[in-house]
Amino acid sequence: MNEYKNNKPIDEEVKPNNKRLKAVKNLKISLKVAQLVAPYVIASGISIGTPKLAGGGLPFYRDTFEYPANIMKEFDTLGNESIKTQYSSFEFSTNLIRHYTELKKEDTGVYTRQIETYEMDEKDSEEIEKIMKADIDYDTLTEILGEPSSVSYETKSNPTNEELKAKDYLQAVVHSIDYDDVLVEKESKDKNIRLTLLEGLVCLSLGWCMSAKRYKLKNEKSLENKHNKKLVK
Repeated sequence: MNEYKNNKPIDEEVKPNNKRLKAVKNLKISLKVAQLVAPYVIASGISIGTPKLAGGGLPFYRDTFEYPANIMKEFDTLGNESIKTQYSSFEFSTNLIRHYTELKKEDTGVYTRQIETYEMDEKDSEEIEKIMKADIDYDTLTEILGEPSSVSYETKSNPTNEELKAKDYLQAVVHSIDYDDVLVEKESKDKNIRLTLLEGLVCLSLGWCMSAKRYKLKNEKSLENKHNKKLVK
């Protein structure tokens, strides 16, 4: 009788075991869900983060974009100068110095001249200004600027008197960015909707590919283990 009293009821012994089993079961379910969701979480980070780093916006949010002024200044040793400003990158943004030779009349009656182009990206605008103001012997131009990156020829049928009078001259093209002159633009609703749909599609596609690859590797590993067990037997 005393021995029976000291023993715990069966349901009290089963309850802790049930709790442990339930906890293990929940943990397995959580891990399974995490394995299924993980590829899509990674894919969403890639599909959202990559466009953002590239200057794009975020889905479901209308971003504000700032575009600094891109400036292209062209000037030559004849005294001509022009400046172009736009709030997007120029198609070509390489600093250049061009050497135009004197126009020469050919036997056919047309006038031609040679144009040597020197890329000057390693030099800033101040250095280029100094070169343009210096008294340069054009025959030794390569000693100062190096070899030209390209040589082309220009043909004119009816040059102006000013062009005919011009001797050899240099033209510089210098690019710069003015961060004090900024265009602020709010992303349009249509653009944000398109971006959201695109990033969602990329996320799903990339997540599916990652999941398929993971399951393929898992199956290959499972088959390999089975094969190894058969060899051991």
